[in-house]
Amino acid sequence: MTPYDVIIVGAGPAGCAAAYDLATHHFSVLLLDKVQFPRMKACAGGLTIKAVKALRYAIDPVTRQVCNNLEIGKKTEKRMTLKSQAPVACMTERSEFDLFCLNKTLTAGAEFRVVKKIIAVTEREKWVELVMEQGTLRSKFLIGADGANSSIRKRFAPFPGFRRGFAIEAQAPIKDNRHYDMAFDFGIVTSGYGWVFPKGDHLNIGLYTFDDRIKLKADALRNYCWEKTGHKSIQQPAAFSIGFGGWEYGPNLKRIFLVGDAAGLADPLLGEGLHNAIKSGQAAAHAILQETADGDRASLCYHKHIGPIKADTLAAYNMARWFYRFPAIGYALLTFPLMGSKLMKGYAMGLTLNEIKARIFNLSL
Repeated sequence: MTPYDVIIVGAGPAGCAAAYDLATHHFSVLLLDKVQFPRMKACAGGLTIKAVKALRYAIDPVTRQVCNNLEIGKKTEKRMTLKSQAPVACMTERSEFDLFCLNKTLTAGAEFRVVKKIIAVTEREKWVELVMEQGTLRSKFLIGADGANSSIRKRFAPFPGFRRGFAIEAQAPIKDNRHYDMAFDFGIVTSGYGWVFPKGDHLNIGLYTFDDRIKLKADALRNYCWEKTGHKSIQQPAAFSIGFGGWEYGPNLKRIFLVGDAAGLADPLLGEGLHNAIKSGQAAAHAILQETADGDRASLCYHKHIGPIKADTLAAYNMARWFYRFPAIGYALLTFPLMGSKLMKGYAMGLTLNEIKARIFNLSL
């Protein structure tokens, strides 16, 4: 049984962010995932500028399109385009992006292994033990980065405040070389919106709700596609869960941490999770490095480091409850010229939601 410094379950952006930082500090790191990469991953694939800035490496090789403008719609009846001189998002295909991040992480020195099922996890005083069908592994720390449906959270590190949002997405062709801006249409579904993300040679089109009682159907997605593009041809439709409630997550184990959607750290307002996945993965790595260097307990360090992320997700949750209850007022505010310009400038600068709020209301920033 080869011991590792850290084992990470889930090799997506959160897991790779943690593994990359640990491996570059010469820790022995093992990434586990259920499937070999490249893998199909249901996700819109849009990276905010704050997510791009959080990464330790440039993603130009897997960037399909850079977006400066954002089209805001009230259903599909009213719409306004918010413009920016600087990019506000980079569009990727998740299968390409995830493989790119994994290869960067393996180059940094991490290992990767496909594991179909984890049978048991036990936290000891000085290590964590994983029992799998293929055998047993041991590490000083374990990071659960296995998404909204995390088996590590559900079976070994549960917390009561976890909740879900849902999305359904598909690809749609671009006809007649038409230009598309990134678009959000509010009021298309209850407690959510429809989106259109241009990817160069095709569109990613989808529906999102932060209310787990709402059922999203492929027919509704086809109808939205028809209203936005004039055709109902969608390819590879897929639904996926998004993890919320992370403002209530408190790392209560000494050697097992949750990151990204597994910790409920996605943004409930827009359903965006990549930035917080990357930042929480890095925070977990930093906490482990700090315990090793200074003797500070990693769980306390991690709790401190994800404090701003938790505060941002709580602010997004409170805004989502208000915004989706009164979408007409929300749309009016978003399309108010001063509000829209400050919003776009904040996104282009890579600011968090709380930082953008502070700028809009002339607070400390």
